[in-house]
Amino acid sequence: MKKGSRRVARRGKRRRAKRKPRLRRHAARDVSERPDWWYKGLEGTPTEKIVTTLSSLGIQTNEAQFREQAHACGSVETLAEAWLAKSRPAGIWEDYAWLAARALWPRWAPDLFSIEVFVEQHLAPEAFGKTYPETPVEAQRHWDMARAVMDLVAPPAAPVRPDLLEELSENTGLDIGNWMLDLPFNLADLGMVDEAVELCARLAPVYEAENFLGDRAVILAEAGRGDEAIRQVDTNLAQFPEDVWVRIKAGDVYRKLGDTVTAETVYRHALAMTNDFGRSYDREGAVERIVNLLHETGRGAEVDALVDAVEVREAQYEKTRYAEEGRPPAITWPQTVRREEPKVGRNEPCSCGSGKKFKRCCGR
Repeated sequence: MKKGSRRVARRGKRRRAKRKPRLRRHAARDVSERPDWWYKGLEGTPTEKIVTTLSSLGIQTNEAQFREQAHACGSVETLAEAWLAKSRPAGIWEDYAWLAARALWPRWAPDLFSIEVFVEQHLAPEAFGKTYPETPVEAQRHWDMARAVMDLVAPPAAPVRPDLLEELSENTGLDIGNWMLDLPFNLADLGMVDEAVELCARLAPVYEAENFLGDRAVILAEAGRGDEAIRQVDTNLAQFPEDVWVRIKAGDVYRKLGDTVTAETVYRHALAMTNDFGRSYDREGAVERIVNLLHETGRGAEVDALVDAVEVREAQYEKTRYAEEGRPPAITWPQTVRREEPKVGRNEPCSCGSGKKFKRCCGR
């Protein structure tokens, strides 16, 4: 069974439902009444037969017309919509137009880009197996998919296309952006350090550069490539001087390289950058790092003083905010988590309670 072909038909129906009232034309039809092509797709059907069937449905096309329409439409979806705007086949045969456009595109317009064809060739959901790789074989498969995405959204000799990330997500049913953000650490954990740092560098111009480049520095440090890591840190701090997490990750780099003095200085600078705000994820990230560092360097007695100072500042901010808004102050204040033990392992559940592994949550 051609799962990809069935997804094309179903995806087309879902999108049309957003634009038009859903026709309940075959809601009660028995599954056994659906023709064989609905399950297997049309990739193995001769071109002449597809064209003849389309003609019987009121859709006229040949290679020249198809290429002209494909060039104008830019995607299988839009082409199928153009056909269906002029001819609306009855019942389940409406799906035939979608499957025909998908099958004919690689034959008659292989040089023209279509997001649907790209997804089928490079990002079919079943190819992922797991959303994140856990073995070297899975890591290589994810790298191959990531490289295809990079070549699409960040081609070496053309402008970047961040808009295509959203289209890829829509067509795969996966959040491609978040998958790409998490992938570098996963690749590095499985020994693909060069691939991980390349991915970070190539996707930084597309979106969330501060995250990708911050992670790149940490990955280099974890791999023992200290000089490269420090160069990346210097570049990051110069490019994103006001980003708290760029600074936190810079501290992570120094800490992984054994320079705990510089790491603490950078962490405390990051913490100071959050002082004008109430309780925040940024502040908790900085405090978490400092607390862990204090424990690691045998200065556990300083932890309570740090946490108390942060909580007092948060309480003062909240009290001022409530007064400005004319509301009574809260009776109790949110408490910053006090960690009494070393930092949780990267593959252990995150202490924030999200249910994710630490490396995919607060450990990023």
